[in-house]
Amino acid sequence: RNGYKVTYNGKEINSDTIKWSRISKTSIPYKIVEQPGPNNSLGTVKFLFSNPFFIYLHDTPSKAAFEKTQRAVSHGCVRLEKPQEFGEFLMQNSTKY
Repeated sequence: RNGYKVTYNGKEINSDTIKWSRISKTSIPYKIVEQPGPNNSLGTVKFLFSNPFFIYLHDTPSKAAFEKTQRAVSHGCVRLEKPQEFGEFLMQNSTKY
C-alpha cells in the first residue's frame, strides 16, 4: 500500500500478514521497496554509482525545492533538476554502456 511492496525471499507478500511487533530491529527478514512512478520519493529516475556511502543522484517529485535559494532539503543524496537531460548526456558521452 502507499506505493510500497514487501518481499520475503524474493517473493511479494501481503504486509498485513506480518506480525510487525515480533520483528527484531536488528534483523529484518523482509525487503521493503517503494514502487516506481510519479509519486516515488526519488522521482522517476535514479543514477547509482559505486561508493561506500549509498549516495546517488536522483529526480524528485518536489520540484519547488529548485526555486529556493537554500536547497539543503535532501537526506544525503543529490537531487537533480533535469534528470532526463542528465541521463541523455551520460548516454551520449559514454562508450561503456
